[in-house]
Amino acid sequence: MYQNAAILATLLVIYSAVSARVERSWLGGPMLFAGAGLILGPVGLDLLQLNVAADGLRTMAEGTLALVLFTDAADADFGFIKRNLGFPSGYCWWDSP
Repeated sequence: MYQNAAILATLLVIYSAVSARVERSWLGGPMLFAGAGLILGPVGLDLLQLNVAADGLRTMAEGTLALVLFTDAADADFGFIKRNLGFPSGYCWWDSP
Protein backbone atom coordinates (compact mmCIF):
# COMPACT_ATOMS: atom_id res chain seq x y z
CA MET A 1 0.00 0.00 0.00
CA TYR A 2 2.76 2.44 0.89
CA GLN A 3 4.64 1.44 -2.25
CA ASN A 4 1.65 2.52 -4.35
CA ALA A 5 1.44 5.85 -2.53
CA ALA A 6 5.18 6.43 -2.96
CA ILE A 7 5.04 5.65 -6.69
CA LEU A 8 2.03 7.90 -7.25
CA ALA A 9 3.60 10.72 -5.22
CA THR A 10 6.79 10.39 -7.25
CA LEU A 11 4.81 10.59 -10.48
CA LEU A 12 3.02 13.72 -9.25
CA VAL A 13 6.30 15.41 -8.31
CA ILE A 14 7.88 14.55 -11.66
CA TYR A 15 4.80 15.74 -13.55
CA SER A 16 4.66 19.00 -11.61
CA ALA A 17 8.29 19.64 -12.53
CA VAL A 18 7.68 19.20 -16.27
CA SER A 19 3.98 20.14 -16.57
CA ALA A 20 4.51 23.50 -18.28
CA ARG A 21 6.64 21.92 -21.00
CA VAL A 22 4.26 18.98 -21.38
CA GLU A 23 1.16 21.18 -21.78
CA ARG A 24 2.82 23.04 -24.68
CA SER A 25 3.37 19.78 -26.52
CA TRP A 26 0.84 17.46 -28.14
CA LEU A 27 0.85 15.33 -25.00
CA GLY A 28 -1.30 16.09 -22.02
CA GLY A 29 -1.33 15.16 -18.37
CA PRO A 30 -4.05 12.52 -18.69
CA MET A 31 -2.16 10.85 -21.55
CA LEU A 32 1.04 10.73 -19.51
CA PHE A 33 -0.67 9.32 -16.42
CA ALA A 34 -2.53 6.72 -18.49
CA GLY A 35 0.77 5.70 -20.07
CA ALA A 36 2.45 5.55 -16.67
CA GLY A 37 -0.42 3.39 -15.44
CA LEU A 38 0.07 0.99 -18.32
CA ILE A 39 3.83 0.85 -17.82
CA LEU A 40 3.74 0.52 -14.02
CA GLY A 41 0.57 -1.59 -13.78
CA PRO A 42 -0.04 -5.30 -14.31
CA VAL A 43 0.33 -4.96 -18.10
CA GLY A 44 3.88 -3.58 -17.80
CA LEU A 45 6.32 -3.77 -14.90
CA ASP A 46 3.66 -4.80 -12.33
CA LEU A 47 4.90 -2.30 -9.72
CA LEU A 48 1.45 -0.97 -8.82
CA GLN A 49 -0.75 -3.42 -6.95
CA LEU A 50 -4.21 -1.87 -6.96
CA ASN A 51 -6.95 -4.09 -5.59
CA VAL A 52 -10.10 -2.07 -6.12
CA ALA A 53 -13.60 -3.46 -5.69
CA ALA A 54 -16.55 -2.24 -7.78
CA ASP A 55 -17.62 0.30 -5.13
CA GLY A 56 -14.09 1.64 -4.80
CA LEU A 57 -13.75 1.91 -8.56
CA ARG A 58 -16.96 3.92 -8.80
CA THR A 59 -15.82 6.28 -6.04
CA MET A 60 -12.44 6.73 -7.72
CA ALA A 61 -14.09 7.41 -11.11
CA GLU A 62 -16.48 9.96 -9.59
CA GLY A 63 -13.62 11.73 -7.82
CA THR A 64 -11.59 11.82 -11.02
CA LEU A 65 -14.55 13.22 -12.95
CA ALA A 66 -15.05 15.91 -10.31
CA LEU A 67 -11.38 16.93 -10.56
CA VAL A 68 -11.46 17.04 -14.37
CA LEU A 69 -14.63 19.11 -14.43
CA PHE A 70 -13.28 21.47 -11.77
CA THR A 71 -10.03 22.10 -13.63
CA ASP A 72 -11.90 22.69 -16.89
CA ALA A 73 -14.22 25.16 -15.16
CA ALA A 74 -11.25 26.92 -13.55
CA ASP A 75 -9.80 27.55 -17.03
CA ALA A 76 -13.05 29.02 -18.39
CA ASP A 77 -12.93 32.48 -19.98
CA PHE A 78 -15.68 34.25 -18.04
CA GLY A 79 -15.35 37.42 -20.16
CA PHE A 80 -16.24 35.40 -23.26
CA ILE A 81 -19.15 33.78 -21.42
CA LYS A 82 -20.51 37.19 -20.31
CA ARG A 83 -20.24 38.62 -23.83
CA ASN A 84 -22.08 35.65 -25.32
CA LEU A 85 -24.67 35.13 -22.61
CA GLY A 86 -28.07 34.17 -23.96
CA PHE A 87 -29.47 31.88 -26.59
CA PRO A 88 -27.33 30.89 -29.54
CA SER A 89 -28.09 32.73 -32.76
CA GLY A 90 -28.63 31.01 -36.06
CA TYR A 91 -31.11 28.50 -37.34
CA CYS A 92 -33.94 27.58 -35.01
CA TRP A 93 -36.46 24.82 -35.66
CA TRP A 94 -39.39 27.14 -34.91
CA ASP A 95 -38.28 29.66 -37.59
CA SER A 96 -38.62 27.13 -40.41
CA PRO A 97 -41.59 27.47 -42.83
